[in-house]
Parts: sequence; C-alpha cells; structure tokens
Amino acid sequence: MSDAAAIILVVTGAIALLVAVAGSMRRDAAWSAKSRVASTDEERQQALRDRPRTSWTWMASHVTARRGLAIYGVLALLVALLLFTSAPAHAQRCPDISGVYALVGTGDVVDDVRRVLGVHAGAPVNSRVLIEGGPEDDLSVTVTPHNAKPYLTVALKRGVSFSCQDGRIVFTQLSYARRRTDKGTYEGKATVRLGREKGGDLAFEITFSGNQSSTLYSYDSARVKVPIPFSSTILRDRVEWPAVRPFDEPVPEPPEVLAARAMLDDKVLGTVTLNTLRISGDGVLATMSARTNDDVARLEDRLRAASIPFEMKGPRWNGAGYYELQLLVRPRGPGAAVPSRPSAHRVEQELNRTGWPNFYIKKVEAQSGAYVATLGVEGSGSVEEIISLIKKNTTLFADIRPLTDPPRQPGSRSREVQIQLLVR
Repeated sequence: MSDAAAIILVVTGAIALLVAVAGSMRRDAAWSAKSRVASTDEERQQALRDRPRTSWTWMASHVTARRGLAIYGVLALLVALLLFTSAPAHAQRCPDISGVYALVGTGDVVDDVRRVLGVHAGAPVNSRVLIEGGPEDDLSVTVTPHNAKPYLTVALKRGVSFSCQDGRIVFTQLSYARRRTDKGTYEGKATVRLGREKGGDLAFEITFSGNQSSTLYSYDSARVKVPIPFSSTILRDRVEWPAVRPFDEPVPEPPEVLAARAMLDDKVLGTVTLNTLRISGDGVLATMSARTNDDVARLEDRLRAASIPFEMKGPRWNGAGYYELQLLVRPRGPGAAVPSRPSAHRVEQELNRTGWPNFYIKKVEAQSGAYVATLGVEGSGSVEEIISLIKKNTTLFADIRPLTDPPRQPGSRSREVQIQLLVR
C-alpha cells in the first residue's frame, strides 16, 4: 500500500472517531441537563435509569452508525500505524541516476566503484557509462569506449545488487578490498554509496575498513595471513563521474596531446593515474594522482628510462588519501632534453626508503651537479655509519660524502649533519 493510502486511512479514521465521540458526548450532555432539573427523588431515580452508558460500553452493546464509525476509526488508525512502522527498507525510493557519465580515475578506490557497477577492469578511462532504470526499477549499465561500439551491459538487481537508504543507492558490501598507502597495504571490506549531485554528476562515497596483515605461510597459491594488532583503519573516499554527452561526434585531440598520451602509456604510468592532458606553452601538461610517495618515485624512474623529456611539479599530498602532481611533457626533438639526473624529491624518497631508524630527512637541495641532504640524527651513530648503510641499500648514488658532523649539544636528543650525494 502506498504512503498516500496510509495517509487517507489516518485522516478518515480520525474523523470517524471524532464523529462517534461527539455523538456520545451529546447524549451525555442531554442526560446531565435532565438530571439537574429533577426536583423529587422519584424524578432523580428515573433520570438515573435513563442515564446512557459510557461511550465504549455503548459502542459494544448497540449496533448503531456511531458504533460502526468508531470501530472503523480505530482499525484505520491501527492499520496506518502498522504501515508506517513496518515499511521495509527496500521500499525506500532510490535517486534517479539514469544518464550518461564519464568513467574517470584509476586505483584501488575506483576499482571498488567499477566492481559494484559490474564495469570490467579493462574498460578504458573516459569511456561513456550509460545507466538506465527508474527510481523503483532495476538498473542496467552499458559501457562504450571512445570511438567504439558498446561492448558491455550489466544488469543490477534491486534488493540483490543494491538497496536504497536515506536517498542513496547502497551497493552490496564488497567482501574484499584493499588500500595501498604510505603506511603500507590494508586489506578489508568496502561499502559504496551512490547519489546524484545538483549539477547531475554521480557522486560515489566509499568507506573502507581493514587491517594490515602479516603472512605466516606462503607457498604457490596457499597463503596464511593474520591481522597485525592495532593496525585497523577506516578510510573514506569520494569519486565523482561527470555527466556528459554520448559519443556522437567526438572532438579529436590536438596532435601534441595525442603524442603525449602515446608516450604516457600504461607501462610508463604503472600505478599512477593519468587524469587530464592539455597544451601548456611548449609542452603538454599532464595532471596525475598517486596513492603513495613510492609510486611517484617509480614514475620518475620509468620516465627517465623511456627517455621522455619532462619536468615534474609536486607531488602534493591533498589530504584525501593520494598525492597530486603535474608533469610537463615536451615533444621529442631539438631542445627537448631528457632530465640527466633525478629530482630532489626522488633523492629524498630514496633516502627515506633506506630505512635507517635513527635519522630523518630535513631537506634535500640540488647544488653544483650534486645534492646536499640535511639530516637530523638521533643517538650516537656517526655520519660514516649512516653513509655506509645508505650505500648498502641503494644503487642510485655513485658516491656519498660527509660535509658536516657537529657534536650533539648538551641536553639535545639529536644533531644536524649534512652529506653530499652524487647520482649515477
């Protein structure tokens, strides 16, 4: 039964009760007036015998129109109350998300979005995603890559693949999800909620809860893991897919952008997400995102190995679970030089990777063809011991030399040293 029918029951039931009670009150008022004017005992006795029963006794003992109204009113209110309090969760109205959207983004979070929608991992970024189905219906999802025919249609069953809560579509919880962060890899579960923005875009809210784990046993396909105590975390991410037009007459990209896109293929990008490309000055500016600092460092290594002329800006931690960076790619040819050495950020990341427990990086600067790293050192370890450990754990540096190693000041827990690093 619809909400409108339940409201009608409430209104008519209340009116019926009021009519029945009003009739009973009129009878009681007439008896009260008669009893007040009685002057003799015999008249008072007669008035008492004529006294009407209470409204409930009267309704139970006389079949009258008022009794029927009262019974109908009580039953109508009870039925309406039952409908309001026992409405099933799946009867809640879903938002209308039918439309065409652009598939954007990559990484663990977007992988979760793809999985709940049934979109294959091989669907290219910027494919068109057509969603059909009304607020009360099942949904169908069709994926169309750029300049291609639709190749994938998935049916999502209401009550099986998703439900509706608080004006959002809530997909069935993913039993396995993972997040790769600077603190390590977490494994757990994820819940995806979907709504529609005022501008028409799709907004996915992804809540992940999980732990880091330690592998006790691993052989071929068998692996036994146990959660690491006190490593549990909850991560919340947001992904937006913009509402777009279907691929009717796609606008061709400029030759420079096409050349940059060809250079930045999956082999070069690795786990880094390519978001946008646009012409900027004498090159093409690429905006990217990466989950970890190590992903950024590996990207720089692959760019240099592929002899791609580039300048990197960033990365910048955006506070939402990933790094943002910009890459200015220049077409190959005269004047487009490939960086002959890694950036200061790459050197800093390599020093952090060596894992020396008693020093931390304060800053890294490029100076005269080399790099000078300022380190904060705790404990009594000498600068020579630090250099020896770094050399054992990396092949990035051709030579490392001590520059300053002042003694620790009384009362201080650390001292500041400087080393010079020459890259290969």
